[in-house]
Amino acid sequence: MKWLTMVGAVGLFVAAACGSDDGDAATSTSATSSGVTSGTGGQGAGGMSTSSAGGGGAAPIPTSGLVFVGSGDFGNNGTGVISVLRLDYTTGQATPLDSLTTGRLLSFMAVDDDRALLHVGDEADGTVTTYSYTSEGQLTQQAQVQSVGNPVHLALNPGRTHLFVAHYGPGRTEVIGLDANGFVEASLDAVETGGQTHSTLVPAGDHLFAASKADDQIAQLSFDGTNLTLNAPVTTANGSGPRHLAMHPTGQVVYLVNELDRTLDTFNYDSQAGTLTAAQAPIALDLPGSTANGTGADIHVHPSGDFLYVSLRRNGGLDGELVRCNLNAQGLPGAVEATSTQGRTPRNFDVSEDGEHVLVANQESDNVVVFSVGGDGALTPGVTLTVPSKPFFVTVVDE
Repeated sequence: MKWLTMVGAVGLFVAAACGSDDGDAATSTSATSSGVTSGTGGQGAGGMSTSSAGGGGAAPIPTSGLVFVGSGDFGNNGTGVISVLRLDYTTGQATPLDSLTTGRLLSFMAVDDDRALLHVGDEADGTVTTYSYTSEGQLTQQAQVQSVGNPVHLALNPGRTHLFVAHYGPGRTEVIGLDANGFVEASLDAVETGGQTHSTLVPAGDHLFAASKADDQIAQLSFDGTNLTLNAPVTTANGSGPRHLAMHPTGQVVYLVNELDRTLDTFNYDSQAGTLTAAQAPIALDLPGSTANGTGADIHVHPSGDFLYVSLRRNGGLDGELVRCNLNAQGLPGAVEATSTQGRTPRNFDVSEDGEHVLVANQESDNVVVFSVGGDGALTPGVTLTVPSKPFFVTVVDE
């Protein structure tokens, strides 16, 4: 079950560095034919086994997932597109299903797979929209609200009663209430959580965390069901630029990728107090022999809890990298391998829920690359999918 997924976006006049764009064009929604095509590529051998002994009433093991890709661009000429594909977990092949042209810049999405709903943030138009989706990937708009800024990240709380939105430009975190159907209903509260707030992590219903790139901090917040309250923040190294957060499957460790210095912070999570404390010193993500430039972007922990991945966007027209970190028994990471993302500017990526595949959206190469995952976490590139211009976000959800 997955309710939050990846990519905080960039900004007005500083898109190359990563920022936010204020836009005011009206949102339009019209179905179009799919703009996604399959490419060729060798399928990697050997993934982590997810088979288990069958028992009476045991849930079937998913064999495929729905993939959602959000595309768009900054400025008044941006055209947002949601692309939907089906990923075959056995072969690693993806089949285009449908697409929808809507808004200008679809920077981030959050999936409520229990209710087959997709919440989409449009950074340029400042809207948050709920779509329902069918098993064949057809999207229908159900509700839309105007947010208090320009959404770069969305996250649902575990109970799926509220949607938390990070706003880069104004440096805010907003909470939007959901109705009985799970549709966005109204903005309830918004607080300043630090300059260039890039993402939130919502591990519990009564508290959450928000990463502030400009202020080198993680805001710690309490939530009473309506209002947000700021508590003392957790600071990071000066100039590190906190960006995205991820949690270990045990629920005891939280990881932070820092955009500006390309480092990884690790925290112990106290679920009772709703606080984070440093677990070890930050580690560098630039491995020996790599090009030590660019910015950190996204982070995801493998479902096994044995390793995690971080995406790095390299400068100078170079392909990006996915850096694999092995995790020890305490969940502490060590960077061990960097793999080319087969494209430029890997803004966001996702790990399939079966742990067998990683999908990377390469923003400046207009493609999504499907990797197979080896038993040690090593990545092997498979098919490359051509998608509408500038994919900002990708996620995959079990069918």
